[in-house]
Amino acid sequence: ELDRLIKKMKETEHELAQLAQEQEKLRKKVQEANKIGDPAEREEALKKLTLQQRKLQERTDELAKQLTRLRNDGAGRALGRAGGGMEQAADQLRQGGNAEQKQDDVLDRLDEAQREVEKARKRAEDELTREQLTRFADVLKRLRDRQAALNKEGERVQQDVIKNNVWSRSMVTNLSVLAGNEKDLSGET
Repeated sequence: ELDRLIKKMKETEHELAQLAQEQEKLRKKVQEANKIGDPAEREEALKKLTLQQRKLQERTDELAKQLTRLRNDGAGRALGRAGGGMEQAADQLRQGGNAEQKQDDVLDRLDEAQREVEKARKRAEDELTREQLTRFADVLKRLRDRQAALNKEGERVQQDVIKNNVWSRSMVTNLSVLAGNEKDLSGET
């Protein structure tokens, strides 16, 4: 369960990084478009960029829903704010306004979401490590207890042989069983 969650969070971190990278590229394209001298040409370029901003917003909204399903509410809220900022930036672009500040805010929200996902992933990894260590400790305790029981049986066999000063058939059988058990136990470690 935690393995799957960690894998999903890593994928989400990668998707967030891609979104941030694409948003940064879009921000630079908007800056370039705003430098275009011809108003009609600038308006056309900004319309194309508006469509790109809307597509990024849709991907961001979908990723926010995914984060909510992963129970990462902090990152989901940050991503939701980024999506809202993208929508506002797209509206400003559509109207021919300067969306640079909104796009900077969006990048900040994307960074915040990335940090939240990373923190959640690290918490999940820590929890997984604790679970694995607990399971490992339980296995070691079981092996230790079994070894102690085998040691006790070995001492009993040895004391019987010393006491009777003879190896009876049952003692040989007990020793053979004990050796097999010791071999099985060593194979488990």
